[in-house]
Amino acid sequence: YKAKAVVLAVGLGSPRKLGVEGENLEGVLFGLPDPAAYKGKKVLVVGGGDTAIECAIELKRNGADTVIAHRRDAFRATEKNVESIGSECVTVMWNTEVKKISSDGRVEKVTLYDNKAESETDFEFDAVLFSLGTVPNKEFLEGVGVKLTEKGSIEVDADLRTNIEGVFAAGDIVGKWIRIPQAV
Repeated sequence: YKAKAVVLAVGLGSPRKLGVEGENLEGVLFGLPDPAAYKGKKVLVVGGGDTAIECAIELKRNGADTVIAHRRDAFRATEKNVESIGSECVTVMWNTEVKKISSDGRVEKVTLYDNKAESETDFEFDAVLFSLGTVPNKEFLEGVGVKLTEKGSIEVDADLRTNIEGVFAAGDIVGKWIRIPQAV
């Protein structure tokens, strides 16, 4: 095809994974399908941003025993969501990382590492929800010459231009919200 311009708008990307043993098991989620389906279940939500908090709250409101594991000692979320997590009585495990998910076909146990205590502990869970953001869909750009940021997003200027004349990028692939009246 011939065109005077190309706009790369390739969407959210794939869910970010940790690369830990067991993250491909049944019961490991990378998005919240139906919170009501987890009523009475013990669910670990992994992450510390707004999406992780909102998922944990929704699970709790639908009757799940919900725990958040966050590798830092503070959330990276809006003040409103941070306040909500406390009022919803969701257990938070600070400075905690997932090391391994064990099962006999379905999630049964999660090995968590406490960064402060420098110790590992096994906990029983029925499901694990990873809410760690996404990895941009950029594999097809390798070798094309479009400049990427350190995080793998397409680098653009204020007018959404890439480093290649006539090639623009928009949406989540640029890694930031840019408000301009008319991108065209």
